[in-house]
Amino acid sequence: MIACELLKRNFPLILQKPVALNLNNTLLLKDIIENHNALVLVDHTYLFHPAFEKLKELVSREPEITGIQSRGTGWGPFRRNCDPLWDWGPHDISMCLAILQEFPESVEVEDIKSMEMNGTVGKIITVRLDFPSGVIANLKLGNISKKRERTFVVQSNDKRFIFDDCSDNKLRITTSMSEEIVSVKDELPLDQVIKSFVSGLNGQIDERFGFSLAIKVIKVLSEIDHIICGHGKLDNQNLSLD
Repeated sequence: MIACELLKRNFPLILQKPVALNLNNTLLLKDIIENHNALVLVDHTYLFHPAFEKLKELVSREPEITGIQSRGTGWGPFRRNCDPLWDWGPHDISMCLAILQEFPESVEVEDIKSMEMNGTVGKIITVRLDFPSGVIANLKLGNISKKRERTFVVQSNDKRFIFDDCSDNKLRITTSMSEEIVSVKDELPLDQVIKSFVSGLNGQIDERFGFSLAIKVIKVLSEIDHIICGHGKLDNQNLSLD
């Protein structure tokens, strides 16, 4: 892997998601990063979206989160070297983990739709993540939907915080009685990625800098993949965060 060789030479890197297409290669990267004290930022794009950043800030003030719904669907891309789960899934999973700051204790695949597309397989996958706090996250993701969706909804006791990247109003807060449109910065996520990377190189490290979240995302993807392939759930030891 090109990244491995560069990390061994202490090059700071921005890595695209997913950082690898299986857990073993991810753990290999982890060992290299730790052994060489390498500086890494993984571009989980939506964590750097101004609307998601604002949503995360607002939700952190809520006394309790009761649920999450995430939708990431569209038509294509159809990649020969990357399953739709691994192409689309890192977005939804990384946002859930960033909001809840905990790892799911249970993963279920509730539905799969698939079709062959130009020698590849397109999929829509519905997943449920159960977290230790009691929060349930329902995810729908994939690349064979004629309707493009990118929504992330956090439910608290009396409010819904709605990030909708396909809307002109990227962030809204709704209650049973009202709807508020929240103003967010007009900046591109990639610009935010570069700023965060440069800040990290200068010692100003935020929670998105580093490799820890990427490992957790890959472990959730691996469990989903394991279930889809008909092997049941992974051994808890294999999902350990140690």
